[in-house]
Amino acid sequence: MMKREVARGGRIETAALLAVLLLGLIVRASAVGLQSSGLNAVTLAQINTTSTSSTTVPPAPTGLRIVPGNGYATLSWDRNAETNPTFVGYQVFRWNNATARYVNLTPGGSTSQPGLLSTNRFIEQGLTNGQLYSYAVSAVDSSFKGGQAYAYVQLPLVPVQAAAAIAVTFGPRGPVGPSVPLDATEQAALSARVTVQGHTAAAVQAACNQAVQSGVPVVFLPAATYLFETTVRVPGGLTLLGEGTTTLCRTATASSTLFSVLGDHVRFTRLKLQGASTTWSTTNNTFGIRISDKQNVRVDHCELLGFSYGLLFSDQATGQVDHCWIHHNLRAGLGYGVMIASGAYVLVIDNEFSQNCISMASSGAIDTTLGVVGGIYYLRAGVRPTHWEFRYNHVQGDDQSAEHLWAVDSHPSMGGSFAVTNNLFEGLLYGVGIRDGWGVIRDNQFRNFVWFNHATPVAIRIWLTTQNGIPVQNAMPHNVQVQTNSFASVAQKYFVGQARNVALDGALVPQTTGPSPGQLTPSISLQEMGADGILVWR
Repeated sequence: MMKREVARGGRIETAALLAVLLLGLIVRASAVGLQSSGLNAVTLAQINTTSTSSTTVPPAPTGLRIVPGNGYATLSWDRNAETNPTFVGYQVFRWNNATARYVNLTPGGSTSQPGLLSTNRFIEQGLTNGQLYSYAVSAVDSSFKGGQAYAYVQLPLVPVQAAAAIAVTFGPRGPVGPSVPLDATEQAALSARVTVQGHTAAAVQAACNQAVQSGVPVVFLPAATYLFETTVRVPGGLTLLGEGTTTLCRTATASSTLFSVLGDHVRFTRLKLQGASTTWSTTNNTFGIRISDKQNVRVDHCELLGFSYGLLFSDQATGQVDHCWIHHNLRAGLGYGVMIASGAYVLVIDNEFSQNCISMASSGAIDTTLGVVGGIYYLRAGVRPTHWEFRYNHVQGDDQSAEHLWAVDSHPSMGGSFAVTNNLFEGLLYGVGIRDGWGVIRDNQFRNFVWFNHATPVAIRIWLTTQNGIPVQNAMPHNVQVQTNSFASVAQKYFVGQARNVALDGALVPQTTGPSPGQLTPSISLQEMGADGILVWR
């Protein structure tokens, strides 16, 4: 391996430069403290070799990692720069050999104003296997200045077949958030549209009604801030399309809902949805999108923050949540990014979650009309068990939550089945908590868990509890298969309490041996939605 320094200059917002040969190995960059300020592109000749340092700008990100994939590369780095009071975000660059410039890849930017990332992870797709790519990452202040580090690494060529066996993929497999552009096929499919006139819920509702009456399938929300004085009720068959983070829909009160879905086959895409508070709150009772008993609802490439419930699927609804950024939902005791309840079937895949009380939770259908009978909560008759799958997501950071609850959680009433696979969990106190139901937790990575108030970090916990102090009818986590997960800097991998037939890497936990119905893997397997927007299972 050969490594050499590259010159540095005054108009690039780089912080850690790394060259990686796709389909090679995971690479780490070394850092040195430098200072820079940025444009969207810069030539190598503009870089000088003078090294400076400053305590007033964010330091260089440490621990830069690049994982090569089949036509894409996943970058991640430590969040050390975020404690600096001047930090506002990250930027990512890639060297372009044809133009001899570093090109700004950060979503949401323009030629005059670079974009910013709030997460410490970035994925670039559309790359060519076998090619050499150089990336740079920077932590910057509001003037786009920040420390930088760089390295140049030459890697050997690795065949595609060998690369496929290097490692399991963890986390999103493509770019997330509302600023990801539509591809040509989607642009054509969404070209017939009704444009919202005005910036209120009433204006959005009027556009939805007009679209249905005109037989137009798309309602377009141009870039603007929309203040919702009431809930928009979305008829079936519509797609609500925004222009990325610049299309912001906000609640006007602390107890309102932005959207309620009235029919099947509804899609929300390229929207930023915000509730009443992005900080710790006991009074925020806002909902982003509520889906009750409706089928094939897709929420993709959206940003949701500041809610008590970001997304709520209930009453045997079906849907998919993909390529979204769901963060800062910090309502005390709630703060759900996604809640799946009472017989809903939902696939949650390829998303970024951060700073939520609970990123994804699930429950069954407690019969609230009966209340507590004989000291027990009973479930509603005739409601199928809930099923959910949480795959290829990245969950990081809950230090702004005062409660530090489980990042992924099944409530004691859940009673159904689940699959937690190929996710990356990091910077948390607690990872996956299973209090009811049965399923698999497989091929996930848990790393860099954090101690809070002397509580021991735990990656996976399986144990029976009550619902707010009341036992639930037939609740028991059972037939849970935990296998081929990886752990790094996690104090406790597993905690298994009262449960039935829990297997850790093929070995049955002795104290859980006992009779329980079912099998070791869910009988339902959700398939990703295709162009038809239909969620199918087998």
